[in-house]
Amino acid sequence: MIFYNKSCPNVERIIHNVVSQKLLEAPVTSAGALRILFHDCFVEGCDASVLIASSKSNKAERDSEINLSLPGDGYEVFFRAKRAVELQCPGVVSCADVMAIATRDLVNLLLGLNCTGGRPKIGSAKGKKRWADFQGFKSCWKPSSSEPNKANCDF
Repeated sequence: MIFYNKSCPNVERIIHNVVSQKLLEAPVTSAGALRILFHDCFVEGCDASVLIASSKSNKAERDSEINLSLPGDGYEVFFRAKRAVELQCPGVVSCADVMAIATRDLVNLLLGLNCTGGRPKIGSAKGKKRWADFQGFKSCWKPSSSEPNKANCDF
């Protein structure tokens, strides 16, 4: 993201590392994150309001009846990613941007992007093949020597 080049140049790498680990722990994370992002963005744009917890005096969007079925793994990946970003760049990256970047990376990883061209293998790949592609993809996420903020993979 060009917007954060100076204020938080490693934001995409930080988030990618978190979501890659979470996807290994719970492969359903991508679907959960995508569903939560949809619920957050659908009506009035992406503002990460779905992440806000209720207080004694206010029932938050997250706790409204329609959102009670949103999956915990989706919330957890956003919270982990935001926490990791805050450790490197406190107060810089919005929660909405963290949600968008994390969801993008989760979906791309699930589709089986790899280091040999970065194209999803939709249709030609079975579940085992996609998982194998993901395993190969995560191993290529290393900085290039000439551009430390970029991966060696061709996105």
